Amino acid sequence: ISSFLSSGDVGAGERALRDLPAEHRWRFIHKIVLAAALRDGLIMARLVGRLIASVASNEICSSESLALGFSKVVEVLDVVAPHTTDVASRIAIMLKGAHLNNAQLVGLVEQAVGYEREMLLGLLL
Repeated sequence: ISSFLSSGDVGAGERALRDLPAEHRWRFIHKIVLAAALRDGLIMARLVGRLIASVASNEICSSESLALGFSKVVEVLDVVAPHTTDVASRIAIMLKGAHLNNAQLVGLVEQAVGYEREMLLGLLL
């Protein structure tokens, strides 16, 4: 994870995900989404979005694993948002790369509360 985040090499991120057992890939997604959402800004969110789009289109990570990785971050948006600029926008950028179906997106958005939920609804649906 740290090598992908420091290098920005989508290929390195794909290789790291492929090396993990399928049942643990959601944890990798969770960690990179959390890092991009909390501290690394819009540029990192776009990079993570590209990686997520690549692993989704190449079927390296299932949509269920992607949704699970995002869900743990979406659940705490209301706590994080007052301390992090544009966190809902960052999450939306990364979620767009996941190519989740509407039911999965709605399920994730419903986990958020308050203003962040409304922001995600407006940005994604």
